[in-house]
Amino acid sequence: MAVSPAEGQGPRHQLSHSPEQAYRVARPPTARDRPGPEEDSNARLAWTLDELFTVPGTRFRFGLDALIGMVPGVGDGVGFGFSAWIVFRSVLAGASPWTTARMVINIVVDFVLGSIPALGVVFDAFWKANTRNIELARRSIDDAQSVGRQSRVRVVLSLAIAFFMLGALVGLIIWGAVVLVR
Repeated sequence: MAVSPAEGQGPRHQLSHSPEQAYRVARPPTARDRPGPEEDSNARLAWTLDELFTVPGTRFRFGLDALIGMVPGVGDGVGFGFSAWIVFRSVLAGASPWTTARMVINIVVDFVLGSIPALGVVFDAFWKANTRNIELARRSIDDAQSVGRQSRVRVVLSLAIAFFMLGALVGLIIWGAVVLVR
């Protein structure tokens, strides 16, 4: 004769102390347990853009972002559009503002450095901004408070570095103009 889980024995009691938690663990997964369609489609798009192909004989993967980036003038813009779509969908799924800022920095770096002829394709293959952004979004949605603090520090540092680089670039342009005028 089987003893019912309500009497304190059986699979529910062995899995957890409350019947609600035991039911959640013991039953087969439902749509509620799976990642949302936004996360699934974002992850698939990021995988397609960053890791679709494998270099034979290695574990190195690259995606359509590197291949699209080979098209002069248009490729990096198209890749930026797909990356921006991932960021947009992550915001809708609940990514924090600081995480969103980090994600935007990732795709801007991908766009700017990926636009450099020849070297940009190699950079796109290694940088994998979309995969980074998916991980950022997942962590942000799962653990909003701790990731938020880490994101603020990284955003501030990234902006400081970006402003320094911009200042250095402007300084180089001014220096070059002065040298040419002499």
